[in-house]
This record gives sequence, C-alpha cells and structure tokens, in this order.
Amino acid sequence: MKNDTIYRFRSYAKINWFLKIGQQRTDGYHDILSVMQLINFYDIIDFYFNNQNCDEIQCNYEIPTGKKSLLGRLFHLLRELNPHIKERYFGVKIIKNIPPSSGLGGASSNVANLLKKMNEILQLSFENEKLIELSAKLGSDIPFFTTGYPFAIISGKGEKVIPLHQPPEKYIVLVFPKVGIDTSWAYREWDIEQEQQNCQYLPSVKNFLIDFNPSQIEKYIWNDFEKIVYKRMPEFAEYKKTLEQMGCSSVFMTGSGSSIIGVAPNQEKAVDIVKRLNQKGIHSRWSTTIYKVDSNPIIVKEGGEEP
Repeated sequence: MKNDTIYRFRSYAKINWFLKIGQQRTDGYHDILSVMQLINFYDIIDFYFNNQNCDEIQCNYEIPTGKKSLLGRLFHLLRELNPHIKERYFGVKIIKNIPPSSGLGGASSNVANLLKKMNEILQLSFENEKLIELSAKLGSDIPFFTTGYPFAIISGKGEKVIPLHQPPEKYIVLVFPKVGIDTSWAYREWDIEQEQQNCQYLPSVKNFLIDFNPSQIEKYIWNDFEKIVYKRMPEFAEYKKTLEQMGCSSVFMTGSGSSIIGVAPNQEKAVDIVKRLNQKGIHSRWSTTIYKVDSNPIIVKEGGEEP
C-alpha cells in the first residue's frame, strides 16, 4: 500500500434513551442497563500509514493521544495480536464534530470505527465476535459502536449488546452546554448519592424487554445521572425547561452528559428551535435518529486528491 493513501470514514454519535446504573463491579466499572441509538451526527476519521517510526494522532480538539489513550491502546492491542504489523506505524486525523465529554460517545465511536476499518484495511481477518471482544477490553461504550446495530439494549459494563428491532424515527435537537462532564466524576458523584440514600435498583434485561415497545420510546426515557447533574449544575435544568417551552415533547440528558436532547415533532420544528436557541447564544443543532444500518464505506484518497 502507498504511504500517501488516506482512508476516510464516518464515526457516528449515539444517544441513551434509557440509562439505569447498578452497583460498582470488582473491575471498577458499574453495571448498567441502557437503550442506545445511533444518530446522524458524526466525526470524520482519516487513517493512513505513517512514514515516521511512531504513530501520529491529530485532532481539531484537545484529546488524549499518548500510549495510554484509547487510540494508543487500540494500536498496541492490534500489534500484540498481529506480529506482522508490529513494525508498521499509523496516522489518524480526526475531524471532530461531536464535542468531547458530551455524553454522545464520540471517543468510543472513534475507537470502534477505527478497529473495524483497520481490520478491513490491514486484512486482520477478525470475525465480528472477536471485534466485539476486543472492543470490550478498551471501554464500556465501544462494543455498541462495534456491532454496527443502530438501536440496542446494553447491559453488563456495556459489553452485552442485544439488537432491538423497529428503531424509532425521530427528529431531535441537541444542546451543547459550554461545560463538558467527565464520566468518572459523574460515577463518583452517583456512588456518593447512593451511599447517602442507601438505595439502588437495576432491572434485568428480561424484565425490561417484557414491556418494552420501541414505537413508544418516549415513554421509557430515563437517565440516572440527571438528578446528579441537575443538582450540581442547575443551569442544565434551565436548558431542559427552554427546550420544553419551545415545543419538544421530551427532553433528557444523554449518557453522563453534558448534551441535552429534545424530541421535536418534525424537521421544520427542529430547525426552528435550533434557530431560536442560537439567537439566544445557546450552541445547538438538529439531527435525526438512525433507523437502518449505514454501510459507512471507506473513501480512498490518493496523493493530494480530496475524497
């Protein structure tokens, strides 16, 4: 392969329609039960082979890029499993649209999509089951993105992914507060809250699915982190109130935050809400949920051509 060949592909964000947190596990993670769906909002990743004797990671945001970062660990893991690429070095350029610490899974999506595309480009021959196993070693949200399912129920620490049928087709408004939320901070605060209240209930996947109806997804919206974040950062509750006043039928926080999601009745209303929010100086955009699998092809760029 030529060193001036660049492989470009998309890395989609997700939202959590439902997120319930269980006990902390012996490995440091928490058990969760969640319903996730991909949305049509994505980063763009360029992958190439680096001529220098080191990996090169570039991004338009400040993100961790060292050997202990998610991307650094991914490269190390693949080299350990594939001796024939031990002497090869890689370059990655991420054009991020998904803000870090926004609860939209941008970093996890980046790693999952790189894992899948490197498997293809480098002809590593990992089957889907193996890819999911590897992704679980890297992080809790990564297996969901690795499966490629647009809509799924997630359990365990995030490594158990069951596809759900009839993904909801929704127009959504995303509000991006000026501050991000660190996931480890959110879990620490959650643990403190639970110790004080001495109560915690995590429904089983089986019990959840008995009553679950994807066509009525708004009926199931829940996020355990909301009471923590709204309590510590009251301005987030103001965003929720604003979206409700502007006509969103449901408003909720995704993941550990900080993004606030509003469900709009149609595209026209979503566009109007974003326009009004931006006039108020509130950073926002509209999008749609993804309800069918996108092939997410690799676009190849040679030399100075733009893909």
